Amino acid sequence: MNTKIIIGIFLPVVLVFVLVGLSASNIGLEIKKETIETVNFGNIFASYNDYNNPVKYVPIQTITIVNDFFMPRVQELENVIICAVDDSNSPARFAFQTRYSETKYSEPVYNLGLMEASAMGRSYYYGGSSGKATVKMPARSAKTVTLFIEPQRVYQDAYGAANLAQYGSYTKLLLIEKPKSNNNYYDCNNLPAEQLAKATEIPIIS
Repeated sequence: MNTKIIIGIFLPVVLVFVLVGLSASNIGLEIKKETIETVNFGNIFASYNDYNNPVKYVPIQTITIVNDFFMPRVQELENVIICAVDDSNSPARFAFQTRYSETKYSEPVYNLGLMEASAMGRSYYYGGSSGKATVKMPARSAKTVTLFIEPQRVYQDAYGAANLAQYGSYTKLLLIEKPKSNNNYYDCNNLPAEQLAKATEIPIIS
């Protein structure tokens, strides 16, 4: 076979593999995370008197992603669990639903659609909490993604009272990166000890 033909066939294939490998690497990638220092009890355990009132999602962490590279990339975000615990870190932990802004999920549960800017700080929120959350990063670009939790809504009874005291023993949130496993389902009550030890603690204040 003619050498030029061989080069013409295989060189583009090699270039494709090289470019794919470069786009999947961490070259030019920088990720910075900033977590809130405290969270207000009334923001995460909220009293509601109307089922139609919009949910005010609570920002927990901002993640700044910089792609200082000549190729675009798709950045996968950490799958996290956020739990409310007491001072003794007893197994009776409360699990919050987590949401990322400005992302796409591989297995969307539902689409919250358009929300008021005051609720999440952005106009749109995509997807649900199932599957891998990813962010499309153009070449030479930067984006900031916010991690939110959905507050536990406690609805008032006919007399206008809401039983918030049932959550009064919780003193802090734990932000935990979920272990990567294809065989086990992890939640707040069955996390391995080594994951709990790495958790970021956020005190709950009155």
